[in-house]
Amino acid sequence: VEAHPMYVGSLGVTGASAANNLAAKADVVLSVGSRLQDFTTGSNSLISGQVVALNVQPHDLVKHGAMPLMADALNGIEALAAGMAGYRTDDAYQSEIAGEWQGWT
Repeated sequence: VEAHPMYVGSLGVTGASAANNLAAKADVVLSVGSRLQDFTTGSNSLISGQVVALNVQPHDLVKHGAMPLMADALNGIEALAAGMAGYRTDDAYQSEIAGEWQGWT
């Protein structure tokens, strides 16, 4: 995971500033298997866009007004990937992501 060019570390109060900066500007943040606790969301202050929560635990699906997707993590990611087949992040955003990560490391 850490070798992936889109990797920016973990989100949250004790997370990477790169992840926090990008989450603050994102239209949508996909949370996979997270409890969406206050340390992850900064008491809901770190994420300005819509949170989509992919989880098998019903009580963790709707925290912080998240859009719920109830599924096993692998099955859910595979279904989302199939639905987004052919999508590619544009070069400018890839450069922004790389810059955030380089600025943090």
